[in-house]
Amino acid sequence: MGFFTTTATVTHTIPLPANTPRVTVIELLRDHDFLIRIDPEMESYSQTPSASSESDSLVKSYVIINDMPAIPKSLYDAKVKCDVVLTDVEDGTEGLVHAPLGVVQKGIWKVAGSEGNLELVIMTEIACSRLAMGIVKAKAEANGPVVKKGFLEALEKLEREGEEKESVKAG
Repeated sequence: MGFFTTTATVTHTIPLPANTPRVTVIELLRDHDFLIRIDPEMESYSQTPSASSESDSLVKSYVIINDMPAIPKSLYDAKVKCDVVLTDVEDGTEGLVHAPLGVVQKGIWKVAGSEGNLELVIMTEIACSRLAMGIVKAKAEANGPVVKKGFLEALEKLEREGEEKESVKAG
């Protein structure tokens, strides 16, 4: 790592409702469309051919355009194009993001804990120039409450849909 490059780690731990099954959390974490769309600054995205030799169902590549007005115009345009690879793993999904200005983010979204006491853990390792670190790290930190809200709402929706299916079967 060069003199002008630095690293940081941002971790969010989100307690999940006690009645949430682990398998439901993992299914949601492997829903790449959901994970991409949960970012409020995401403007558009498209899946691209994967360079990986892994099974297509495990590794998927995307180009994502984020609208990030917090970036000073002197540093970069507010429309940021990122190359993203998402890989399904045992307890969730790993992500690798290559963004402009040499920003690289490695992250994992995983379920941790035991049934009845589950947590969503989101850990992001950031490597970039010292100049960009403040902006990149602040965005990663600010995403915590947004992700929490979106993830809990999605779990609630899945639970309601499951209850509706059960009542139809019973009826």
